[in-house]
Amino acid sequence: MSKHYMSTVSGRLWNKHKLMSQIFDPNDVPYIIPLEGDRYEIHFPPLLKKILNEQAAQLKNELSSETDLHPNLMRLNPPASLNDFQRAIDFNSLHNFSIRNTHLTNLQILIDTENEANVTEDAVASIAQAINSIRLFLGTELGIDQGDTDNILLNQSGSYHLYLLLGYLLDEIVTV
Repeated sequence: MSKHYMSTVSGRLWNKHKLMSQIFDPNDVPYIIPLEGDRYEIHFPPLLKKILNEQAAQLKNELSSETDLHPNLMRLNPPASLNDFQRAIDFNSLHNFSIRNTHLTNLQILIDTENEANVTEDAVASIAQAINSIRLFLGTELGIDQGDTDNILLNQSGSYHLYLLLGYLLDEIVTV
């Protein structure tokens, strides 16, 4: 996947479809509504589902690659120790496969629940983790550091808007 592929595709989708007007429900229906027990109802507009699934599939493809990991995946699997190189290598050799599989599983759950409105609490947690993985990848690709809110808000690129939207979605999910 070429550098900036995800942000370019997302940016085109954002601008082409005027995503903001199609993402937010004029009736102010929450994205996720708690039901009885451990069930939740998901109300993602169709265009948002399309973008999330497209981004999840692209990230899943990157994570499934047998070659060296894409540099923008570093935030998904940070080193265990910044000060102890050997400890970081030992940790990565033990846990890289497990961490990668967790990301892949969460991304697949996001893709699989595209047409489901009623999901379990575990599925909601996996969806949140998948959205966070997409956001971390996109943020790395865009060069966004924690606390870069001013730069993000000033940038007119659809990719930056998508980054903000993913953060908003995560906040909505966690609030529920």
